[in-house]
Amino acid sequence: MSNKILIIEDDTAIAQVLRLNLECADYTVTAFDNGLAAWNALAADHDYDLALLDMMLPGVDGFTLLPKLQEYGIPVICLTAMNDAQHEVQGLRGGAEDYIAKPFDMLALMVRMEKVLRRSGKFNEIYHFRDLTLDNGKTTTVCLLKSLLEKAGHKVGLIGTIQNMIGDRALPAARTTPDTYELQSLFALMVAEGCDCCVMEVSSHAIDQQRVCGVPFAGAAFTNLTQDHLDFHKDMESYFKTKAKLFLELPRSEKAMAVNADDPWGRRLLELCPRALSFGLQQGPPRRRHLWGELLSAGTGGCHLRMHLEGRTWELRSPLVGAFNASNLLTVQALALETGLDPEQFTALESFTGVCGRLERVDNPHELS
Repeated sequence: MSNKILIIEDDTAIAQVLRLNLECADYTVTAFDNGLAAWNALAADHDYDLALLDMMLPGVDGFTLLPKLQEYGIPVICLTAMNDAQHEVQGLRGGAEDYIAKPFDMLALMVRMEKVLRRSGKFNEIYHFRDLTLDNGKTTTVCLLKSLLEKAGHKVGLIGTIQNMIGDRALPAARTTPDTYELQSLFALMVAEGCDCCVMEVSSHAIDQQRVCGVPFAGAAFTNLTQDHLDFHKDMESYFKTKAKLFLELPRSEKAMAVNADDPWGRRLLELCPRALSFGLQQGPPRRRHLWGELLSAGTGGCHLRMHLEGRTWELRSPLVGAFNASNLLTVQALALETGLDPEQFTALESFTGVCGRLERVDNPHELS
């Protein structure tokens, strides 16, 4: 069920932008352009989870409305003029949860809204997000994870490099991670069409540009860091710090995390994320939860893995070729384990034959050369 938001703002242009963006993010929105109309309407219906309140409304202004909203138990974020420190302080002293100055960044507002809703215990999470941040293997891995979740009974959305998907319906993708407006629009479409999970590739550009700021990821996975985007990040240290934000800064702090211990940057990230599940084709460090994928065989016919975790073992045979795909399979299992799936469900991965254009298998029944 979506959160109900009340907007009280006399600037119709700002109110319209707010409504469009919030509805795309699947909020239910009611708006008033004057304080008196809002005051009268509240007497009949005050079932709102959050109010965005312009403090400088004509007539019945925000300072008059603020106590009424508090009376009904509605948390308030004040919308103030730029550099209007006096009204910001007055609003906060009057009991508002937060404030933001106009003109404001929509993404910043949505982040503040989520914080207030979580603090008040009214935040309704609609999606389970499984995210992957890596340099090589993002596309294959999100497709593997989508397939696994679907066979576990979920309807899954996918956001990625090749295409976006809502269940089986494919939509064009202009970039790996869309801009904020398109991203929220896709989420709203997924909910409207019955998706309960979304898997997505998150690029370092998207993290740096705050395209995913405020997205409540249920889980995140890291496999490797290579020199792919140094034209943007300038050096590996900056690149790593950008990737690490997804694990250390973006909501939710309690998200499930899986990190590749075979990668040197992954080992560094593990030092910063003590709760993360470590995984790799090599045995892990002592006293650390580690999913070890013992590569029993690998050839043109696929790979055979035996997994070890905390005394449990299970095996997986996959038609995917190469040690890097064995690592992709480990990534998916590690994140799936941390978000509630069981090893018994991983046999579903054995029927996954690959992604178009990603080391795609071409059968040669006539042994042509």
